[in-house]
Amino acid sequence: MSRNAPWRQTNWDWRAAANFMGGGAGAGLLIAAAIVSAPGDPFWPHAALALLLIGGGLASAWFEIGRPLRAMNVFLHPRTSWMTRESYVAVALFAVGLVTVLVAPRSGAVPGGGALIWACAVLAAVYLFTQTRILAAARGIPAWREPALQPLMVVTGLTEGVGLMLVLAPVAAGAVAGPAAVLLCLCLLRGLAWLVYLRRIESAGVPPAACAVLRRASTGLIVVGHVLPILLSFLALQPWPWPTGLGVLAGVVALAAGWLLKYLVVTRAAYNQGFALPWTPVRGAGDAVAGPRPGWPNGGT
Repeated sequence: MSRNAPWRQTNWDWRAAANFMGGGAGAGLLIAAAIVSAPGDPFWPHAALALLLIGGGLASAWFEIGRPLRAMNVFLHPRTSWMTRESYVAVALFAVGLVTVLVAPRSGAVPGGGALIWACAVLAAVYLFTQTRILAAARGIPAWREPALQPLMVVTGLTEGVGLMLVLAPVAAGAVAGPAAVLLCLCLLRGLAWLVYLRRIESAGVPPAACAVLRRASTGLIVVGHVLPILLSFLALQPWPWPTGLGVLAGVVALAAGWLLKYLVVTRAAYNQGFALPWTPVRGAGDAVAGPRPGWPNGGT
């Protein structure tokens, strides 16, 4: 292979992917718990788990840094860096979230329309948005800068959040029917968003090596990560004697599929665009032609 051809970056490894996994799932859980929870369902278990996931994701990204003490520099560029904006939102989200967890009575619930719950949900939505913008701002990675990835990341985070609600249902004594119905719809929407993203990156001329990684995983993600939780969610809505167990299984599968999707996009499909010449230089007489772009469809011409 030519040294100019696209190659897979390794600076962002599984630890960077873990930030998007934990952050997206935690933010989605806060949003889902505020909107989908039935009256009387406790909010504090969802908030506590969400903060643990978001904090774990940020910690994994921090450990990825070769010189961790330089991590404080992330707060210095709010006008230009989406990572800086993510950090500011995270600070506000943790402040409000911790207050919510401490205020919520252990034996009851914070009222569904409480200001703290909705403040957590709004901040979580902003946090989820900043994460999508971090990938979009990495202009050197074609699979990340594709605009179709942003709605896919948003709907994936929401799907993971509702899935976590179902996983927590036996512990938090939460309702199953509402989250199961929402998960069914979100899995369908995520499957469509995934197919749109695949089509867009292939038509946009993303390096074939990146497309091949996602194409190989696509069938499994569609069948196991989307169709299966849809079926399990549908069964959880039926008058079976074990709806909670079916809901938990649907949530686990939906969550695992979302995390696998993010891992593949962030680490395995992260090919840069390589080097290219806009035009091939010509000495003397002759016509200049488009330069080669190794590793791109048709040589990039």
